[in-house]
Amino acid sequence: GNGGMIVTDVRYDGRETDWIREAGGVILHVKRPSADNVVSTHSSEEGVPVQEFDYVLNNDGNRFYLERQVLHFIEWWMDGPEERC
Repeated sequence: GNGGMIVTDVRYDGRETDWIREAGGVILHVKRPSADNVVSTHSSEEGVPVQEFDYVLNNDGNRFYLERQVLHFIEWWMDGPEERC
């Protein structure tokens, strides 16, 4: 089967994101519309910019709905590239 790992908290663009992408990984951004107005001054809270081959999940439901979305994405991703066309 497919091996792999999940990095659950990527806070900085650069070494972290480069390593994931160079290893064949993908960045899944979780966006919460209600958090758009939250302002944080710490650099680790700025987020990672979305790039061309990244994916974005909208966290606009409850915790259980988000969990289901993430699990669905992981299953879809692990099925392989032929399933993603």
